[in-house]
Amino acid sequence: GDRSGVGHALANHRKRREGGPNAPLNIGIIGLGVGMIAGHGVPGDSIRYYELNPAVTELARAHFTFLKESKSKTEVVHGDGRILLEREARAGQKRNFDIMIIDAFRGAAPPMHLMTREAFAVYLEHLAPDGILGINFELDTFEMAPLHRGLASEFNFDVRWFETPPMENCDNPVSWALYSKDKGFWAAPDVAKAASPWRDGAQTKLLWTDASSNLMSIINWRSLF
Repeated sequence: GDRSGVGHALANHRKRREGGPNAPLNIGIIGLGVGMIAGHGVPGDSIRYYELNPAVTELARAHFTFLKESKSKTEVVHGDGRILLEREARAGQKRNFDIMIIDAFRGAAPPMHLMTREAFAVYLEHLAPDGILGINFELDTFEMAPLHRGLASEFNFDVRWFETPPMENCDNPVSWALYSKDKGFWAAPDVAKAASPWRDGAQTKLLWTDASSNLMSIINWRSLF
């Protein structure tokens, strides 16, 4: 929805702050789902999905209309998103995404290889200098806030948490962490107003690497008792 973290990213990217609500954006997304984010696209937008499971794409095209009715140009490529992005970077095909969205975290556990220092280095190779990185970490069992703060510190990004308010016909909305170096984005009135306190109420930092990551380090013990 428009009041979600992704909604604020789409509405307040520098290109749209300066060029109006229909200024075209180049958007990359790991995780297709049913293609709902494509429903936010405007003419001129380009949306490139990275989806691991071809059966998900078949379902999204057969039973949902977000991709079919999107006003933007959309494409879906199949494979592990991180691996595909690594291959594209090595081939000199840096995507220069204005907004990059990691939306692969619904379920019992996060894909750990998408949340390491090395994974973030890959994302940032494809993110424009004033771009916005949005990550969904709606996981009751795990508290990923320290990990987000640690990754932001490692790469010198500002990061904020955006708790999505309940919306009509959506009892369990997805909330987001947004990263950006664009000071103007954080100063935008809607963005500043929407930013929420971290769920853990802390400022601790944690950094995973490909060589060292542990789900025990992010267990949300409050949710278990």
